[in-house]
Order: sequence, then C-alpha cells, then structure tokens
Amino acid sequence: MDMKSALITGIHGFAGSYLCRNLLHQGFRVLGIDRNESPAMQGIDWPRDQLDVLCTDLNDTDRIRSFLENRLNNQPIDYIFHLAGSAFVPASWKSPASVLQNNTLATIKLIEIARDAGWQGRFLVVSSSDVYGSQPASAMPLTENASTAPESPYAGSKLAAEKFALYYNKDGIDVIIARPFNHIGPGQNELFAVPAFMQRIRKALQSGQKSMDVGDLESTRDFTDVRDVVEGYRVILEKGAAGAVYNVCSGRHWTIRSILEMIFDAAGCRLELQVKSDLLRNEGTTVRYGSSDKLQALGWHTAHSLESAIQDMWDYIGQTRV
Repeated sequence: MDMKSALITGIHGFAGSYLCRNLLHQGFRVLGIDRNESPAMQGIDWPRDQLDVLCTDLNDTDRIRSFLENRLNNQPIDYIFHLAGSAFVPASWKSPASVLQNNTLATIKLIEIARDAGWQGRFLVVSSSDVYGSQPASAMPLTENASTAPESPYAGSKLAAEKFALYYNKDGIDVIIARPFNHIGPGQNELFAVPAFMQRIRKALQSGQKSMDVGDLESTRDFTDVRDVVEGYRVILEKGAAGAVYNVCSGRHWTIRSILEMIFDAAGCRLELQVKSDLLRNEGTTVRYGSSDKLQALGWHTAHSLESAIQDMWDYIGQTRV
C-alpha cells in the first residue's frame, strides 16, 4: 500500500502539533507550512527529521506556490489540513481586517494555489463552533444544521472562509468543513481559559493565597481533548462527504465551576472561589454544547476523558515552568 501524504498548515501550532504526530503514527508522509520555525510547545519530542516544513506566512503566496508545485512534482498530496490562522477571539476586535486576511483570504489563496498546481484531493477547512453564535438552551445540542450567527470578527471570518471554500468543490477539490468546539490539552496557549485558570491557580498556591477571584461559574461549554479533536480531523478527511460540515465535540457540557474543581483535583488542593461582580460578563450565564452524532457515524469517538486531559495539562505546566 502506498504511503498517504498530507499537508498541514499551522503545523507548529497547538492542534497542528498534535495532528502531525497523529498522522505520523498512522504512517503518513507529512508536510507543513507554519510561520514559526519550531513548535510553540515546550518539552515535546518533535520528529523534525520526518517532516518537510516551509516556514513562512500564509500570505506569502509565491513561496507557498513554489513549495507546493515542487512537492507535487515528486509525490501526490492526498490531504490538506488547513489549521493556520488567527485563533484568539478578543484580538479580532482590535484588528478585524487582519483577521479577515489571515482566516478568510488566506484560505481562498491556499485553495487556489493548490487548484492551479493541478491538485485534486481532500481539503479540510478547520472552522469554529463560534460561527453558531449565541443560541437558546432549547437549541442544544447544536447540530450542523443549526443557524449561524457570528458575534465577533473572528467568527465572521471563519464562516466566510467556509462559504468561499465550498465553492471550489466544482473544481475537483473535495472541500469539507470541521467546526471544533472548545478543545484543550498540554501545550495550549495561556490566552485560553483552562490553561489561564491553571496558571492563576499555580501562582496563587505558590504565593500562599487561600482564595481566587472569579466571574461567572455557571455558564457551560463543550470541551474535548485535543488528541481526540485531531483524530476527528483525520477521520473527516478519510471518510467524510465532500461539501459536508462536521462538528468536532464531546456532546457533553461542563460548568466553569466544574472545570475549576477538576483543576483543583489535579493540583491536589483547593482555593476558595470568590465571585466578583466586575468579572461577570454582560450576557449572563450561557450554555453551548454540540452534537457529534454526524462525526460518530464515521466511526469517531472520544478516547480521553476531560479529567485526564486536565491532569495532563497540569502535569505539563509543572514540567515546563521553572
């Protein structure tokens, strides 16, 4: 059997790093594009000698075109996993044009470069559950048929990328959309909620504090271990239908309070949680979780519990902090 080949954009990022190792374990030949020269994650065994990575920005179309054309002349690329882009929602309000460039226009350019090079394979656009916006609790769990109502420049850029990308199915490229919900794991950037909580708790414990100020503890979110998420991406490109949309989520939901309790369990101690009104969000308590039935029908399922993911994250932070 011929070795399958895959290109990952954002290969040195959080999810990209895990996807890379997933594909190598499955026997794939892996190529990558990333603006960073090495993975952001510390303390990992990175298989550099098994990879072919172009270090450049996705907006550098000339270098990407040359890279793709050269590689395609030597061996087919079966799959393109497009993970690269701007991912931090609050930052999108400060520079909407930049987010549109990095998430929407860069997606279009990448597909067109591949198409113009004669590539006809399977292309995964990694979008976001943020495209659904706020929905009533009665609408949960959200299916892929739920209405979309982006509430940030980030979410709008992701939905636009979906819509434009699907047009290229007519050119012989099997474009498929993944909408991941919250995912966590060792190495996640501290800008995001769970690792940010962990850092606050670690610092509080080290300084002898007995309590921690928090905001809304009752809103619920759907969390999945990043290792299960990237497995979902692989299953989608191997078995999913061209033009389809797939949620990647656990189908369960946890309150922020319960997440903090899991972190305390991982840490082996607790802090008193003091709810402060100035930390509460204007929208009040919200609920969001998804249905993964469509993805499960392809044979995917979660293999890691949320508790184990949080324990692994806590251990990782302890190993990588001096």
